[in-house]
Amino acid sequence: MLSQKINIFVRPFCEATPACLLVMVQGNIWLATIGHFQKALETGFIAGVGVLILSSFACSWFSNKYVVASITGGMCFFADLLVHSAHFGSFTSEAIVTGAITSIISLAVNFVGKKLFVHGRNKITKSQLEMGYSRPWSLLSPATMKHLSRLQLVCYLAILL
Repeated sequence: MLSQKINIFVRPFCEATPACLLVMVQGNIWLATIGHFQKALETGFIAGVGVLILSSFACSWFSNKYVVASITGGMCFFADLLVHSAHFGSFTSEAIVTGAITSIISLAVNFVGKKLFVHGRNKITKSQLEMGYSRPWSLLSPATMKHLSRLQLVCYLAILL
């Protein structure tokens, strides 16, 4: 139960923080400063807490990946409005763009995560299933890790966290 709540907080946090940072510096990551990173972390934290609070009331919504992406993007929009003023356009333009990019990142992570999980699941042998390797993190046994590329392994670990 606690690990599920932590996952509900961490995923939006990890999706909103880079989206906010990229939009704040308008795509030029070389312009990012510690101040930008702090504001992006605050935005990600508020978005993660917002999604966590909303998940307490409406848990049935979180079964649809499009609804999850919309909720994450919406919470990032409100968090971006709270944390700082816009760096371009009108008052809400940067927050809208940040929320949209967060939604896109959320959909991409969900899509890649499902493909990677199915790929990793196909690499499990019958003897591993009989031994009780039913938890996702137990897929990272030495026999399974030989078949995964480094990129797949990093993506898999990021999704599990």
